[in-house]
Amino acid sequence: MVDVFNSTTFKLGSLVGGGLGTFLSIIYGKSNLIWICILMMVVALDWITGSKASKLDGSYSSAYGVEGIARTVVLFLLPCLAHMFDIAFKLPDFFFFMVTGGLTYHIFNSFTANCVRVGWDKWIPTWLLESVASEIEAKIKRSDTRKRRK
Repeated sequence: MVDVFNSTTFKLGSLVGGGLGTFLSIIYGKSNLIWICILMMVVALDWITGSKASKLDGSYSSAYGVEGIARTVVLFLLPCLAHMFDIAFKLPDFFFFMVTGGLTYHIFNSFTANCVRVGWDKWIPTWLLESVASEIEAKIKRSDTRKRRK
């Protein structure tokens, strides 16, 4: 057991993990990390289903994927900025939860619409499908537009 704690790999992992955890706690707030993890999971689900849907309907392009990376960076900077506003105005995470909640809601709708495009809608409740009907239509239109540009 002592060999594990003294290994270079363990020390490097501790340094990276401790540094990353400290960095995330500073930029998002220690009590907000669970919400950032939820946002990360929703974004990952949206990326997975969006990639699969665009490959299935023939609208996949690497240029759109690169643009998606920039968009995702902005998505994760917005809650950081909101947290900084909360600190500046001495608020109890008011801006953070507005921004993070809004992003999570919007991206979850996108994920749900992508599930429909992939054909997984049979596992989604009807009320949820009805609530994202406009997002589904918008995604189909964007997909058709990207296919015509190819």
